Amino acid sequence: MKTIPIKYVGLKETGDSDHLYGTNIVWKGPGDVQEVPEDKAKLLMNHPDVWKDAPKAAERKEDPLVAEAPQSKRITETEDDHVAAKIHLMPKEDLIRYALTEFNERIDPELPDEDVLAAVTRLMHTRA
Repeated sequence: MKTIPIKYVGLKETGDSDHLYGTNIVWKGPGDVQEVPEDKAKLLMNHPDVWKDAPKAAERKEDPLVAEAPQSKRITETEDDHVAAKIHLMPKEDLIRYALTEFNERIDPELPDEDVLAAVTRLMHTRA
């Protein structure tokens, strides 16, 4: 299986793991690069504020730790169903980041976990 080097550019100093797409790969911190299966790498690239294609970042000579504003996109029904099935597994801070990057909606981090999950679920169901 072909892999693609993906760099973590998120804000967590301790890094992050891919629990949304099921690779369970763990990045140690900003700037860490891990090999990701090609099909999953394409999905991670939908979150440019967290992960970047390592070669592309080097080719463009961008600062690898500067998060980009996500580009507007429409998730296909299949991807949407996949995310909906995994959304309840996401930690609260990831749900808040997901709401901001996918829907441009800020969710109060002081809300209880259940309320944050409900808010993200509502956003997913109201997507045009």
